Amino acid sequence: MQSLFRVTRTAPTIRPVSALGTPLPTGLRSYRIRNTKKKKVEDEESKGLLIEDAIPILKAFEVGRPQATVELHVQLFHDRGSAPVRGTCLLPRAIKNEVRVLVFAEGEPAKAAQEAGATYVGGAELLPQVVDGTIQFDKCLCSLDMMPTVARIARFLGPKGLMPTKNKGTVTNDLGNAVRHAINTFDYRMNKSAIVNCPIAKCGFTPQEIAGNVSSVLNHIRANTPKTKKALIGTVHLSTTHGPSVPIRGL
Repeated sequence: MQSLFRVTRTAPTIRPVSALGTPLPTGLRSYRIRNTKKKKVEDEESKGLLIEDAIPILKAFEVGRPQATVELHVQLFHDRGSAPVRGTCLLPRAIKNEVRVLVFAEGEPAKAAQEAGATYVGGAELLPQVVDGTIQFDKCLCSLDMMPTVARIARFLGPKGLMPTKNKGTVTNDLGNAVRHAINTFDYRMNKSAIVNCPIAKCGFTPQEIAGNVSSVLNHIRANTPKTKKALIGTVHLSTTHGPSVPIRGL
């Protein structure tokens, strides 16, 4: 008579063990993982150059090109599933001399935006020009009452990172201060590979100005990281338009 019950065997769970053969506690395993990451970062940093030594090398590849862009690449050890690291940083030396700001507003907020230096100011009549590319802009702001109007082109602005939101301070009735802040600030965002890639300076900047911009972004990334989900800054590289990528240490 055949048995009505089937005996199944599962593979035993393999747990990390110490040198003595005893299983490691969960907390100790987590510590080893974090310690391995830090050791990897230290090994990578030891291969890099100090920023004051790297800047002359990068500039040597861009002789005669003062407008060539210096880019910053920051690798983050970021927890999967947590919010991406992003922020708006005020750079000591602005990269662009002219930042094109589009403002959706009417009445007094629109007048304040124009006086603050906004490039384009208007209402719903600007929507077709934005969609077909007639209006080119770097940042977009709007007043509170114009938010439903701007929401019509959210699918167009969202993927480009230009959609105004209250969290970023780009939806407000104090558009005068918002426009002045938008002109003098710089936005960065972590990509899917946990890397922050951003233009940081021009080759025509002095070494002190380039180093100051790099320090400002790195300090802002550290300060902008939630306390419960600390992002560990891994490797830092600088590159130029026609030059190589140079690892940086000591930051």
